[in-house]
Amino acid sequence: MNVLTNNHSVNMLSQNRHRRNLFGILCALALALIITSAPSANGVFKFAGAAFAATPQKNINNSGDFLTYNNASYGVNIQYPHNWSSSPGEGNDNSGDSSTDIASFSPKDSSSSASLDVLVDNIDSGENLKQYVSDSISDDKTDLKNFTVSEPIFNGVNLAGSPAYKLIYSYTDQGQNFKGLETGTIIGNKAYFIQYENSPSKFDSDLPTIQKMIDSLTLANIHNTG
Repeated sequence: MNVLTNNHSVNMLSQNRHRRNLFGILCALALALIITSAPSANGVFKFAGAAFAATPQKNINNSGDFLTYNNASYGVNIQYPHNWSSSPGEGNDNSGDSSTDIASFSPKDSSSSASLDVLVDNIDSGENLKQYVSDSISDDKTDLKNFTVSEPIFNGVNLAGSPAYKLIYSYTDQGQNFKGLETGTIIGNKAYFIQYENSPSKFDSDLPTIQKMIDSLTLANIHNTG
């Protein structure tokens, strides 16, 4: 009987000691957790030995956020808003028009009718900028319904660092009215130009964004293209 009682007492003491040790370990872990989960001065949070960097959130409403489009085949680089989409142009539809649509850009907002295209056109040897613009306007008057155009501007206009032209035009397509801006330059035997089109009511409001895109255009390795 005494042996049983002593064994029981030993077991109780052992269990109590085990509980105290376990409690001490849990307290130590809790204290370590509080210390290591505190943010450090550089914005990094440490938790159980792992580090998680605090990533700053990008302001998607910031109109200054632009992405870069690059087409190495044509040497075209241009920036466009993060809330616009870029896609390869339609190329050349072989309809008699010698121009090739390199790239197209449009807002992700499906309610917008704005678009911007970068194009390249083959020109006759020796053709100057004014002759090219005059010929293009004649073609558009034939091809587009209700086409009207402003007097082209040449003085003080540049595109990708080269002398350029700029004009404003309008036309009707499938009963819908469009207003557009075209600016272009001649390098070698090719004309590079940008066309921006939108509904007349929203044409002016998007112009600041369009101008940033136009100003960002660079043309690389194009002097040796055929």
